[in-house]
Amino acid sequence: MNQVQKDGSLFQMPVQIAVHYKDGKTQMEILNVDKKTNEFILKVTSEPKETVLDPEHWVLMDADFKKKRYGANTISF
Repeated sequence: MNQVQKDGSLFQMPVQIAVHYKDGKTQMEILNVDKKTNEFILKVTSEPKETVLDPEHWVLMDADFKKKRYGANTISF
């Protein structure tokens, strides 16, 4: 996850992520974004149907969010 500000500043903040599964369950996690480039790995119970960054729209941002990979019970982005 990369931060890009026009003035080069850096924000440190918690950001929520929702992991939605095919069975209708949702896993909520809080990510601590504190660097210009952040990589997160979350443990999951099965392959997610969808992952949503900031599902409650608390952070003012434009986001292009895609998971990098799904592996042995983890997702990385």
